[in-house]
Amino acid sequence: MTRELPMVHSARLIESGYKGNWSLRERAFDPLQKIGEALPPDSSVLLHELNPRLGLSAHVVNDMAGLQSRIRYGLMDSPREVYDLYRELGITHIVWAKKKSIGWDLLAADLRFFEFVQAVDSPETSGSFYYGSMPDEPPEFDSSHIVLYAGYGPTFEPGFFRVRGMNVRDRQPKKIPGFKPIPEDDGEKLDAMREVDFIVHGPKCKNQLPRPGAGFTLAATRRRGQIWIRKRQANAGR
Repeated sequence: MTRELPMVHSARLIESGYKGNWSLRERAFDPLQKIGEALPPDSSVLLHELNPRLGLSAHVVNDMAGLQSRIRYGLMDSPREVYDLYRELGITHIVWAKKKSIGWDLLAADLRFFEFVQAVDSPETSGSFYYGSMPDEPPEFDSSHIVLYAGYGPTFEPGFFRVRGMNVRDRQPKKIPGFKPIPEDDGEKLDAMREVDFIVHGPKCKNQLPRPGAGFTLAATRRRGQIWIRKRQANAGR
């Protein structure tokens, strides 16, 4: 969170008193402190893939795989299912890293989470984080399932997958094939990209794809790959 060694960050905090830089001491827990100050009382925050929480001063729901078992994005079939679960858990606000996944959870989980947060209307920023209120109404996105995977890791063969088919751990005995291969013709690749909701590839992928068009947004980077998701508007269909 500090983008510098803890020892260096601590030394800066210690010397701030000697230098009379009191503001540094008052902002010791930014960027989460800024978010906490903006939250209304009795907020319940979904903190995505992040365990430190000092500064938020709010009830926190953590979704990190391995640290909890209630939230399983990869087993959800639509943004509406994510919305319903969040409402069940009493979540009022969401905090997540700007366009980045730490790759802790499964690829399918990243696809579903980053698709859902497009429903957050006008998220604010604080340091390396986005934050915003839960949507008042369920997303009206069509349930989406098809992924064009251009292959940057050891788990999947390049091809077309359904989101649930990517709900598997890395380091499988052999690469998992998709239900359909990627076409070789560039024109056919462009046609295929218009028909899917998710595109996963990277600049150094062997099966290189054209850059996704204006209908997609770069939602996050994951290790050496990029996750592109079809653009959605809050409470709007495809």
